[in-house]
Amino acid sequence: QEDAVEAIAYNIAKPEDFLIMSGVCVWPKLGGSLANEVKRGTFEVVKETKVEEVFHTLQKQEILTESNLNTNIDVTNEAWQRGSRSDAPSDKSGKDDTLTVGIGEGFDEDDETLVFNSDTKVSQLANEALKKWIATFLLGLPTLA
Repeated sequence: QEDAVEAIAYNIAKPEDFLIMSGVCVWPKLGGSLANEVKRGTFEVVKETKVEEVFHTLQKQEILTESNLNTNIDVTNEAWQRGSRSDAPSDKSGKDDTLTVGIGEGFDEDDETLVFNSDTKVSQLANEALKKWIATFLLGLPTLA
């Protein structure tokens, strides 16, 4: 923090050159490292050509509050899409996230994109779980999400 303040004071950097983050990252004791997670495919490195775009997108976030939870999650998802190695378009096509087409004739019970015995997409359930986790553990508001 002191280095950032000094760099700004001496006009070496601007405030928008920095991104302040707070959190904890835990790795397994035996052989665990970020590099190992990348090798296993759990994480991927953002292409150098996309780093600035991702960084600027993340700077749109604000200190997390009850009123901006959804906005901050949207910004995070936008950064994720911008940093993705795939050049595929985002699945945010404005369509409802709940899949109801195909329930009945031609229904594929092996389709793992749906939660078992429901018409809810696994991705929708994952997004709801993430929001609940953030509300509970970062905001201390388990009933919010």
